[in-house]
Amino acid sequence: MTGYCRPMGGGATLRLANHRPRAMKNSRCWTILFVALVAPASADPPPASHLSTTSMTVIGANELLSAGADELQRGNYQQGVALTQQGLERPNSPEDRAAGLANLCAGYVAMRQFETALAKCSESLELNAANWRTWNNRAAAYLGKGMLEAALSDVQAGLQLSPQSGTLKKTKQIVLERKRVHEEQRRKAVGA
Repeated sequence: MTGYCRPMGGGATLRLANHRPRAMKNSRCWTILFVALVAPASADPPPASHLSTTSMTVIGANELLSAGADELQRGNYQQGVALTQQGLERPNSPEDRAAGLANLCAGYVAMRQFETALAKCSESLELNAANWRTWNNRAAAYLGKGMLEAALSDVQAGLQLSPQSGTLKKTKQIVLERKRVHEEQRRKAVGA
């Protein structure tokens, strides 16, 4: 079944993007969520209210994955994660499975369950390491755990795939600012 993309408005708290792998010959749109963290530099991860959204959602062959993406976009993280998990229990193409896992990662980041988010993003990257959005999702999970070097490494990997991505550039700025603040705090602690 071929799906279609439709615009979505509203003030959801996750960023949803359209991704269609080059290898695909049909017009199906693939759902990939990515988190663009917009928060002041601090040791704490940003609250879910500091995540932003675009205006695109995706309807595809697996209605549970699509419904999960819609719920995540609306900020209903627990419902979105539950629907996405149910969708992943069905047979899926590797691309759909990778997209669903990337969505789970973003949902878990929004719920501040960073260890689970890291596992889902890593599993997604094993299926499709060519999706910069998944690298950005995992960078957000690392950022939430305070693992700044790992976050920066994932942002750099994403930028290798999509050097013009405003989202990755913004995430990189946030990581670098957090590193600067962390280093400043460390210097003050040593000097005190």
